[in-house]
Formats: sequence, structure tokens, C-alpha cells
Amino acid sequence: MSDMSEASAKHFARSIIPLYHNACVTIRISSIEYKYKVSKDLLCRESTYFSAMFEDKFKDFEAFLQWLYLGKFKFDLDEPEHHIAATIELARFADMCNVTGMQIQIGRYPKDILIASPCPDYEGGGGVDTYCLTSQDIISATFLPQGHEIRRILAAATLSGYLLCENHKFAEEAREYPTYGFDLLQEVGLALKGLRFDRKRVIHKYHLTGDNRNIYQFRSL
Repeated sequence: MSDMSEASAKHFARSIIPLYHNACVTIRISSIEYKYKVSKDLLCRESTYFSAMFEDKFKDFEAFLQWLYLGKFKFDLDEPEHHIAATIELARFADMCNVTGMQIQIGRYPKDILIASPCPDYEGGGGVDTYCLTSQDIISATFLPQGHEIRRILAAATLSGYLLCENHKFAEEAREYPTYGFDLLQEVGLALKGLRFDRKRVIHKYHLTGDNRNIYQFRSL
């Protein structure tokens, strides 16, 4: 915290004093059976950990509680990209708390959203199911453990663009984040094992939906 004695009177009165008089939170240390009552605003101002916990993690915790009691969760959000971002954060929260039983459902949630929200202006070339994905989604997912369902889903969704377009939507992320690049290469390996050829096309099994999609269209002579 900056030296309060150096603050102007206006800043001290309007910005610093309220930190000590707003809502408080109680922190209980079980090992010593003692409770500390602390200004919530002051705690959040000086700690990004507590700020994230109070401002964002409560949403994750609420979704976790819904899953714990009902076996499912539902976010009160409008846009599909917000649902995907919230699901990735819930997955990170579950991983942090060593909750393993909800991984499959967490992976299914963004998968269904991606399939249901394709690019409206798609004209081929890969990336039809990445319309709702953002760079931050790709980056956030890299913090999940290797083999996590969400990492696999995001890699599968972006595979076609990676194979068909030199400058695909997440080309920079594939270069800058080795974890994501590793996931893509794993999907490439699966795609190569399932390649099929006919007279006009090279086809691979699209793991996001299970259907067959073109990788290459042969030119007519």
C-alpha cells in the first residue's frame, strides 16, 4: 500500500478512509481457532488473490454448488462466448479444489455451445466451430492439466483451421503457448490415423461431432 501520509487530503478522505469503513469479511484460521475481521475493500485492493476470490470465484463456487446438489450447472449469461469463458474458469476452480467428478460434464458444456454456434459467414477453409472462441479462452485452458477434457475439446474445435489455413484464427496462440500447440499436435495425430481417401477428397473424422470432414479437395484435371 502507498504511504497514506503522502496522499492529498482529497484522496485520503475519498479513497483511503472508505477502505476501512465499508463491508468487512471474516477470515477463520482453523489451526488456531481464531477469526479475523477485515475490510473487504482493503483486502481486495491489496491482494489480487482475494479480489479474484470475492469478485469472480463466487460465481464458480455457486456453479459448483449447483453441480454438487443437482449434478448439473447453468450460468445466468446471454452470449455463448461468455458461457465458454465461464466454463473454463469453473474447470480451473474445480481443478484447484481437486474436484475430479465433473470434468466430463464441464467438457461437454462448451462442446455443445461450439457446435450450436457456428460461424454465420462460414465459406469453408476450417474454423466453422471457433466462432465463439477467443484468444483468452485458449490461454486460460492452458492452465488446466494435460489431458483435461476442455483442452481436448478446444484443440479439436480448432484443428480444421490449423490444418487448412496458414494464418488460422489461433495461429499466434499455437506458436506462443506450447501447451496449446501440444494439444493441437495430439489432435493432428488422431486425425492422421483416421484419414480416408476417395477420388476427390481427403477426409478425416471430426472428433468434436464424430462426422467426417474434408481436409483436402483434389483439383480436377
